[in-house]
Amino acid sequence: MAELEESLKNEAYKFETKMVFGNPFVGISKEIVEAQADIVVMGSKGSSGLEEVLIGSNTEKVVRNATCPVITIKSPVKPKDIKKVVFASDFNEVPGDVVKRLKAAIETIDAELHLVKINTPSMFENTRTSIEKINAFVKDFKVSAASTIVYNSATEEDGILEYADDINADMIAMSTHGRTGFLHLLSGSIAEDVVNAAKRPVWTMKARK
Repeated sequence: MAELEESLKNEAYKFETKMVFGNPFVGISKEIVEAQADIVVMGSKGSSGLEEVLIGSNTEKVVRNATCPVITIKSPVKPKDIKKVVFASDFNEVPGDVVKRLKAAIETIDAELHLVKINTPSMFENTRTSIEKINAFVKDFKVSAASTIVYNSATEEDGILEYADDINADMIAMSTHGRTGFLHLLSGSIAEDVVNAAKRPVWTMKARK
């Protein structure tokens, strides 16, 4: 984290250090509001098994509830080294505020954007329909994409991780629905699962209702 802080300072980002005691999720949520944060950067070791089902990690809670984008990292990374970003979506009514923030992030670090729609046996969609949705997304939001692809895999989570590996992406970007409580236990969150399993940085933003 010290290396990331120094990198941010060197690249003229506003970076303040503060130590707060207490519940991590509550403290971070409060700081996001008070600082009117544009983005949150969090380190994570991930969680699994019973711990993940019952309480989840503090990182997952922030990803689920934060009002601004969250970048989750698991190893040292410098913004200037993030040159290839994968944005995974079903491209059904992607929230405009998510796209706006993502485009701003991509432009700030001068990275290229790769769009992917994961096709699975349980959520099958013919390729022509998927491509039409991706093309409409690019046109509607004036997105400059280095590539677009429909990628087949067993699950959405696996497909996102596999495609990111295939093209050696530096970061994964996703929108999350931000569900909580019983509904979250029933449906889970693809974004949170990717955050938990990914080795590379993951950019997420909650879709506002």
